[in-house]
Amino acid sequence: MTGHASPADFKSAASGHSENTFLLEWTSKSFTQIEEFLLETSLSPSGSWSSYRVVPTSEGAYHFAGKQFLTDLQPATPYRARVSAKNGEGWGKPGPEWNFATKGAVPSPASVTASATSSSSSTVFMLLCLSLLLLRYSN
Repeated sequence: MTGHASPADFKSAASGHSENTFLLEWTSKSFTQIEEFLLETSLSPSGSWSSYRVVPTSEGAYHFAGKQFLTDLQPATPYRARVSAKNGEGWGKPGPEWNFATKGAVPSPASVTASATSSSSSTVFMLLCLSLLLLRYSN
């Protein structure tokens, strides 16, 4: 990790439960206190960015969290978000864009693929472990 904070790790589910609101939550790691987050959101795949200054909360040593309740969103619409963090080293670059959607829309593939890949990897690992156990006890 450099002197800047790590990219945001979004904790919210990518598919919203409301037609016109969304709660975005994320965490970031930093060796120095994160003073402020800058959350930017826009319509996906393109659109002008709306900015929100967010006060971080400490989640323990080197871990900080942010959240922003978004209102007046469009129903059944995909959006994207990115976060920058300011610490003692200054402002870091915005992290990767994260896709989300209000109720009735499907988030763009990047967020869906990330969670599907994680589930697939876990399943493959579990099957591999079971196979090794079966081989060990079948002899």
